[in-house]
Amino acid sequence: MKTTVLMLLILSIAASVYSFFHDWCYLGALFLVFFSPALLLCFHVWERLCPLKKLSLIATALGMSMFAVVMELIGVQHRFWVFFEDVDALCPYRIGNIPIEEILFYYGATVQVCLLYAALEVQFIGLGLKEGTPGYHGISRKTLNIIGKTIMIVVCLAPVVYTVYKLTCVPLMNADESALRGAYGRWSYSEGRWVPAWALMISPYFLLGIYFLKKNIKTVHLVAFAFTIMINLPLYFLFEHNAIVRGHWVYNKQRILGPTIGVTPIEEVFMYLSAIFLSVGLYEGLYEVLKRFSSHEHKKVINDAVTADVTMKNGGNC
Repeated sequence: MKTTVLMLLILSIAASVYSFFHDWCYLGALFLVFFSPALLLCFHVWERLCPLKKLSLIATALGMSMFAVVMELIGVQHRFWVFFEDVDALCPYRIGNIPIEEILFYYGATVQVCLLYAALEVQFIGLGLKEGTPGYHGISRKTLNIIGKTIMIVVCLAPVVYTVYKLTCVPLMNADESALRGAYGRWSYSEGRWVPAWALMISPYFLLGIYFLKKNIKTVHLVAFAFTIMINLPLYFLFEHNAIVRGHWVYNKQRILGPTIGVTPIEEVFMYLSAIFLSVGLYEGLYEVLKRFSSHEHKKVINDAVTADVTMKNGGNC
């Protein structure tokens, strides 16, 4: 299994390099930001997961990605956003009128969230935060130290990341403002009458995420869940910001609420949180369902075996 994952990881890195070489920056960023880290996590944690956890993770990833693709179809069909290729070209392969990057984005991001949560859960249980102990849902001193060190690392790396960003993205975006239809990602697209359709579509998705998370909160490893949010939210923001700045997609002003964080619509915050809430809630919920089903089947097999044994002892009479 590890050999297969390692080969897939090499292929993912190669695909990223190939995509950047062909100016398919959206596709290259997907392999670099989501698929390669997901495969690294898979390499680290897959063999440490029980079969039911593996099945739950696969089912969650498939279900979430299919649900997200339906949302994408609605969004593209009703012009919530459009795809520009003024700076970066899109991969020529499409499903209908949807770039293949969009499909891969939803699947890659979902798999990455599930594997990150599973890896963190395994890691914290390995540190002694086992189910049933006081530290499982609470935060132990050791975990507080880990959180503190993580925050310090993020604070120290932030200036480096910002410097790299200033040296790479900004000069490119300001190279030719007239060709980019606006400097620094200030693309302008407006079509139709104003209806906050993206917010309306995200709302039930967000509520569904809260419902599943609340329903399975007793089995969710809260420390691993908190770290999943801490790691993924900034990652999503950076990815989204870069995509909007480079014109990978541009939101229709008549389909969003209006307020933004930088160039990112406020709706996207709830979209990110919904994806994390629903992924973790479904993952733990499906695991509990599979565990109960497996236990029921196991008991049924034992009962059938006992009944058969008693029948044989009674000479075949029930």
